[in-house]
Amino acid sequence: MNLGILKGVSELFNTFDKIYFCKRIDDNALLLNLQGTLFLIDLARSKSGIYSLSNAPLSPKNYQAPFDNKLKALCTNATLIESKVNGNNRIITLNCANQNSYKQETFCLVLEFTGKYTNAILLNEKNIVLESLRHITQSLRQVQVGKALSPLSQPANPPKNSDKVSVSVEFLATLYDSYLQDTLINAKQSALKSLESKRQKLLCTLDSLPNQKDLDTQSALFGFYAKSILARIHTLPPHSINAPCLSLNAPFDDL
Repeated sequence: MNLGILKGVSELFNTFDKIYFCKRIDDNALLLNLQGTLFLIDLARSKSGIYSLSNAPLSPKNYQAPFDNKLKALCTNATLIESKVNGNNRIITLNCANQNSYKQETFCLVLEFTGKYTNAILLNEKNIVLESLRHITQSLRQVQVGKALSPLSQPANPPKNSDKVSVSVEFLATLYDSYLQDTLINAKQSALKSLESKRQKLLCTLDSLPNQKDLDTQSALFGFYAKSILARIHTLPPHSINAPCLSLNAPFDDL
């Protein structure tokens, strides 16, 4: 998703003031419910984006990782204070508050769509990582629980398509339809490629099989050998039967 659309999404989020829930519904996807309006947050590295949904999709499994539990604890019936984009980085930060049994807790849900480093990160008011979808240790900008999150440096030049685009729920629904269509096309192409690969392997195996006529001739010959041996087995000495080879010189006209 380009920066211009992301800025429009952030502005759209600011029209809501309540998060009903946010949960993971796939390995790299979150479902965000803002006052009954559903948003799919796809954090897959190759096709990240935000879309609106009319119905909640079925989740392949029930996620119970520390990140999921923390996300549920903080984002259930939370107040959305502000949504903002991090300069020219494709990052949306949702500043939120959650009223628990003891006090109001402020936190941030950071959604990063920066290609290689797509992530969802929960921060406290001191910018300390509470949990994250991906824990990153092998990088200059590490994402680890209990440590402060370093800001991502701004690009030297504004990226293409950085001008804010006016975004509506209907617009994001249209993007989702295109996303599903592209996903279906890619799945079909992948399936056809896999089937063609299997077909080629089967053809190679088929070509390597012996000729059927040769097998029929060989089968008839071995059948003749077996019939000949059985017809003369009573005339053979025991040691000949156990020998590695056997020669039958008697005439077989009567077989």
